[in-house]
Amino acid sequence: MLGTPQRAVYIAVQHNCGELRARIAAKAKYGMIDAFV
Repeated sequence: MLGTPQRAVYIAVQHNCGELRARIAAKAKYGMIDAFV
């Protein structure tokens, strides 16, 4: 499911608005949503 990473990230943030949010922010900064594990 790598069609819409932004949407997946958004959902992940909604589910875990905390630690995940920080990780996503860092990933988005580097544009490495691919390493979203």
